[in-house]
Amino acid sequence: MDTTILQFRTPASLWEESFLLGNSRIGLALWGGLGHETIQLNHDTFWAGHNLVSPIKISAEKLGSIRNLLKRKEYSKAESALSSTFTGRYTFPYQPLGEIKVNFDGQYEEGLSDQVRTYERELDLSTGLYTQVVSRRYSSEGFVSFPDNCGVLRFDAASGRPLSGRITFCSPYEDNPAIIIENDNILQFVLSAPHDVDGFFDQGREDVSYTGITGCTTLGITYSGGTMRLHEGSIILESVEHLQLFIHTGTDWNNPEFLSDGMNTVQDCIGKGYESLLNRHIEDFQRLYRSFALELGVDDDPFLSLPPDASCRSESVKQKLIKGLFDYGRYLLISSSRPGSQPANLQGIWNSKLSPPWWSNYTMNINLEMNYWGASTTGLSECSLPLFDYAMRLMENGLNTAQNLYSAQGWCSHHQSDLWAQTHPRGCTKDSISSGNAEYAIWPFSGVWLSLMAWDHYLYTQDDIFLKTRCFPLLEGSVRFLKDFLVEDEAGHLITSPSTSPENRFDWKGERNAVSTGSTMDLSLTLEALSSYLEMSHHIQCDDGLLSWVNEAVGKIHPFRLGRWGQLQEWSDDVDREFEEHRHLSHLFSLYPGKKLMDNDLDHFREGAARSLHGRDLESTGWSTVWKIALNARLGNANNIPDLIDRFITPINPHDRGVQFKGGGIYPNLLCAHPPFQIDGNLGIVGALLELLIRQVDDKIFLLPCLPSSWSKGRIKGYHLSGGGIIDFQWTDKVLDYIKITPSYSGSCVVQYNHKKIRLNLKNNEIVRLNNQLCTMEKQPLP
Repeated sequence: MDTTILQFRTPASLWEESFLLGNSRIGLALWGGLGHETIQLNHDTFWAGHNLVSPIKISAEKLGSIRNLLKRKEYSKAESALSSTFTGRYTFPYQPLGEIKVNFDGQYEEGLSDQVRTYERELDLSTGLYTQVVSRRYSSEGFVSFPDNCGVLRFDAASGRPLSGRITFCSPYEDNPAIIIENDNILQFVLSAPHDVDGFFDQGREDVSYTGITGCTTLGITYSGGTMRLHEGSIILESVEHLQLFIHTGTDWNNPEFLSDGMNTVQDCIGKGYESLLNRHIEDFQRLYRSFALELGVDDDPFLSLPPDASCRSESVKQKLIKGLFDYGRYLLISSSRPGSQPANLQGIWNSKLSPPWWSNYTMNINLEMNYWGASTTGLSECSLPLFDYAMRLMENGLNTAQNLYSAQGWCSHHQSDLWAQTHPRGCTKDSISSGNAEYAIWPFSGVWLSLMAWDHYLYTQDDIFLKTRCFPLLEGSVRFLKDFLVEDEAGHLITSPSTSPENRFDWKGERNAVSTGSTMDLSLTLEALSSYLEMSHHIQCDDGLLSWVNEAVGKIHPFRLGRWGQLQEWSDDVDREFEEHRHLSHLFSLYPGKKLMDNDLDHFREGAARSLHGRDLESTGWSTVWKIALNARLGNANNIPDLIDRFITPINPHDRGVQFKGGGIYPNLLCAHPPFQIDGNLGIVGALLELLIRQVDDKIFLLPCLPSSWSKGRIKGYHLSGGGIIDFQWTDKVLDYIKITPSYSGSCVVQYNHKKIRLNLKNNEIVRLNNQLCTMEKQPLP
């Protein structure tokens, strides 16, 4: 079974029960219904706000005085100074674009009746095709096409039961209705987002000015049988047998021709026709989706009934749900991040709220990065390209931020950003500074992390153009920033100052502080960035002077520290709490997604990381649980995996609103609950689950390194290797059956299974097959 079909037998009553469709620009949430359909709309560039944020400038003398406070361990004074001078406006919020409501005439009860005996709505994750069947009345199906940049829905009446009703567009803003432009069977609904809000605003607030980004929903309608007419902004249908809707969304952000683009796109799609559009969509979607397959267990039924049943949790049922979540993660990434779009934000491209949690922005101290953990290994490297296009825009702004705040060359960015790729610390509104903002705001290392991901992307793709145009400027710019930002301590080690461990605090002299020097997160990113720059210098010409500094500096980075209870210290001082249910695990970066702690000569620090992870306990948010799965996999802690997976798949009641910092799980439509919804858990679980089955560190490949005891049978097809190539393997009764490696380079690698390992000499495009004793069964050229 290489697909999963999600299936509800009732319409959605809440957004967390809807099905999500998208092509990375256009986002649709479909609710279904007994005689109606709600289509909630998003576009990846429809945000409130503007790009007129005043830059923050701090003198070198002011920064020096703060560093002196930190050197004297006057942490509270340093934090106060940073919070009051370094922080700027919060990000602006990602916005819904409105709703299209389709309502058919007729008497429909809330439940099923003699009139509607059965109801089903499904989402095929392998094709991105949504279907709905309202028996005895009508059926519908739809998709959002990437090649044709259009959403398409078709409604077909049951024989002898033509459809009558109306179609309306609803603005998301009560006090800001859409302007309607009519052109025969095509309508355009145009509205503007608020221009200047602090992320959270109340509907109808007097100071909201709707003069921001202008968005347009273009709706084309074709039908057969019956009639259609316009009436007061609605489309009236009478006795229609077949109805087709063509939906395009766009904005004026960097596109002054967005209105004509929408009109031309819909006209072209109507001319191509539904079947042609569907075939082009499926061919495009499956090119990506079928590049990888995971099978678990022996259940060949592709249908996964929703919502998940908490009372029925046999191992076979859980494995089917886990596979479904894995497939769903890849589906959501394909649907929310493709070349030319914005990267997937905290909610991908789907948001129904004017004031979404954390602005549905780009949170870059873990969440944005987690979105792409499973991309390269499962054949979705091209879905990462929007991330690096965005990083290039961050770099443009980050050059000024590095200079203005830290008197440094190169570039940096902090923990949050939005459509405009602002890079300053975020921690205040127009009128006031948020208390305690330093724990998240004063962290200029997101650019370093994104640069490392760019280097990782190159290692998987071996794309020399990407290396030259994206990876090299990002990573070299980050290293230039580190060169000026790092300072020496009394022992001559290089450390960061000021420094935080994202969103956490430590106890110091009776107070909870966030700012100190040389946090393990900072030093881990620094060490991996400098090491990657040295490796990059073997692939592209690097600056000789900078390279000379890196060669010297890499050995001077302050080493990892073990604390009083054997933990890998999170802070420069030994102040870690032994038991702390905190969602962030930043000091374990070099275990995962980094790799430095996997070095053989760092066993004692890896043991310290295990103690630190144990101290965080298992209870957490949805996305943090994903990180804990990956970290436990790297440590080989198979005993913790079943409990963590059970927590991740715990059903969460979407009626329970509000932000919680533990008790994560999944909503009825499988979206990850922080709570509330964040897509990072859905996308990150792909990479985390793979860590249980295969691990690659440099040229070493470990098979089934942390296989859960209940996963007795399974198969992986199409795992992409760093350095180039693909590996397939299968296991039965928890024993490896075979390995097939298809390299795209000539070189060597080490394959390890249980306590056996072998170094293989590989030739480009020569297939190698091994048995579970790692003996070569066959070598043959690609056909």
